[in-house]
Amino acid sequence: MVPSAVKGYSKLNELAFRRAAPGALVLSASCSHHIKRDDFLSAIKIAAADSGRIVRLLGWRGASADHPVYVPMPETEYLKMAVLSID
Repeated sequence: MVPSAVKGYSKLNELAFRRAAPGALVLSASCSHHIKRDDFLSAIKIAAADSGRIVRLLGWRGASADHPVYVPMPETEYLKMAVLSID
């Protein structure tokens, strides 16, 4: 499941990166608990390489205070969003 999801996120991001104007901001998000932060960042790296664009990670966001992460349950850290600059 995770490898195919990473492939899907990679393709989706690649399409966005290719269409983005230079200097554009792209917000890329996932709400799947199966996709961990490292998996999601891997998809973004693959997309950047495949798109031929320079992609910078400007920030990382997760859930707000009303969706706290319960430490013993890693699946509660399901919301993730990358703030990206495209050149």
